[in-house]
Amino acid sequence: MGQTSDMAPTVLNNRYRVIKAISSGGFGETSLGQDTQMPSGRYCVIKQLKSTTNNPKLYQAITERFQLEAAILEDLGENHHQIPRLYAYFSDDNGQFYLVQEWIEGETLGQKVANSGPLHENSVKQILASLLSVLDYIHGRGMIHRDIKPDNIILRARDNLPVLIDFGAVKESMETAGDSGGKATPSIAIGTPGFMAVEQVAGRPVYASDLYSLGLTAIYLLTGKLPQNLPADPETGEIVWVEFAGNISPSFAGILDKAIKSNTGDRFLSAKEMLAALTSIETTKLPEIYEPTSSATLSPPASVSQKKPFDLPAISAIFNKLRGKPKALTIGALLASFCLVGAVSNFVLKPLFSSSVSIPSPPPPSFPAPPSASSTLPSKNTSSDSIFSINKPQNPVDPISQNEAKQLISSWLKAKQSIFAPPYDVQLANELTVHSQYEEITKRSLDWLRQNNAYYEYGVQVIEEVNGFSVNGDRAEIIVKVTEESQLYQDGKLQEERGGITTIKVLYNLQFIDGKWKIASSRII
Repeated sequence: MGQTSDMAPTVLNNRYRVIKAISSGGFGETSLGQDTQMPSGRYCVIKQLKSTTNNPKLYQAITERFQLEAAILEDLGENHHQIPRLYAYFSDDNGQFYLVQEWIEGETLGQKVANSGPLHENSVKQILASLLSVLDYIHGRGMIHRDIKPDNIILRARDNLPVLIDFGAVKESMETAGDSGGKATPSIAIGTPGFMAVEQVAGRPVYASDLYSLGLTAIYLLTGKLPQNLPADPETGEIVWVEFAGNISPSFAGILDKAIKSNTGDRFLSAKEMLAALTSIETTKLPEIYEPTSSATLSPPASVSQKKPFDLPAISAIFNKLRGKPKALTIGALLASFCLVGAVSNFVLKPLFSSSVSIPSPPPPSFPAPPSASSTLPSKNTSSDSIFSINKPQNPVDPISQNEAKQLISSWLKAKQSIFAPPYDVQLANELTVHSQYEEITKRSLDWLRQNNAYYEYGVQVIEEVNGFSVNGDRAEIIVKVTEESQLYQDGKLQEERGGITTIKVLYNLQFIDGKWKIASSRII
């Protein structure tokens, strides 16, 4: 990211207040800013084009590249939640060009490895699967990123999803750019040494060049070693890395080996093909929830007096006012609520799938009813001192604390972002919920999403408070107040009437089964 330094406060375009420098490079300077004309006072990233060249042709080329980044960000960022959105593009009286884009709070993959060491295989699989979906979207728009590396991927703090940044090197493909044989119109070699494929160094990038860079990024996450610090096979010239990755499954290693082949024809031809190979691994459970990041790339300075962009009360007030109007959300769906809770059809399904919107309604989920005396779960006692009967579990049980129960619910909230959007991971739902009660719900819901080319995105997902907790043997109950922001997309288009922020109180029944605590049922109270 480069060194940071403080800058004198200034306001650009009568709107964007510069707070602090983030980095400086040969082509520009990047700063943290704040939008003074937004109610939330949201933070943003300000990029200023900077060049000391006296060569008019070179300056023109740099300017055009900067303008291209603005055009690409506007096109891509508005339609994908893992690409920063463009807020503004302008020049000042001195002819200086500026980009203002979404600020992503979190840490880069490079920082993640530097702070915590190499990642576990399952975490890398999840990151890889998520980024392959992003690349499939980018390549589908006829574009090649050309600078995929650990420092250009941020694990977003609020949902831990990888966000692809720095589109200054993106190249719109010519008619031959995606040719499987590697043919492409020559261009300037742009990228980062070590992470660039041979054809990219020669100025002839193809879609598989991005997959090559992503494969090396995954290897870096597993080994903690940059590509230039890994040995090469003296006979084939291929990078040797598995021995530095610890205990890694041969099937996953084979996928990464294919992605980084020297010959483009030996690699995966598309992100979709690579993702299919990844999800076909029998031992893969994609995406598994990995540990939340412990630090951010850049925290706003304490001297900033305005409310933070992610201040929940401020966001709730703003979105309640804007409810029903177009807005860009960060990842979600109101399926948030109906996989969270039972007995929610009147609460969510009516507004979410109203007859005024001309898309087919999904089958109403058959949510599990609260436990009864005749169910497999013990019935509630009439005594106010205990919510469960005194039946003793037959198998050893690891006790669960209130904090651990809250974390289980939090993991479920985050998991929905992968369950109800590509890769539509049913197996992940089974990891967190009792299979017999939740498999039918997730499968029916996912069938509708797939058939209608739809998915959900979630923004704010917060457990505001715990209103009750009780545990008895292998059963537990926790009552939480949850605020969640969600939206439905179909055929890539935002369904504006189907989303918003909802606050509900939910009772979760938990059960210790298969050696771990899972969600057995839930209902709004």
